[in-house]
Amino acid sequence: MTDEPKTSEPMSTPMTAPALSVVGPGDGETIVLGTTRLRVLEDGSNTGHRIGLAESVLAPHTPGPPQHRHAQHDEGFYIVSGSVRFTVGEQNYDASAGTLVMSRYATEPATDFS
Repeated sequence: MTDEPKTSEPMSTPMTAPALSVVGPGDGETIVLGTTRLRVLEDGSNTGHRIGLAESVLAPHTPGPPQHRHAQHDEGFYIVSGSVRFTVGEQNYDASAGTLVMSRYATEPATDFS
């Protein structure tokens, strides 16, 4: 007998959600808001509401939401193509493809997509 965990047996977790959640291409809830298409990949129901994930596709020069904040969670953006301008207060941050932007729940980001 050793203290090493056995990798052939599933580990038990206190969560009732499955250990693996898979959302394939075309799956997930799709929401269309004007020229923006939002696909909800994870609404938090499989993660104990620790994380949610959405894919957003925006037309060039689409104005983002007004500066706002989330009371209980951080917000992250990974830029796949194009660029996005984030505004916090009076400061602008331009993020190009390949950039990850994380905003803490205490800040109020606004975005402009180009």
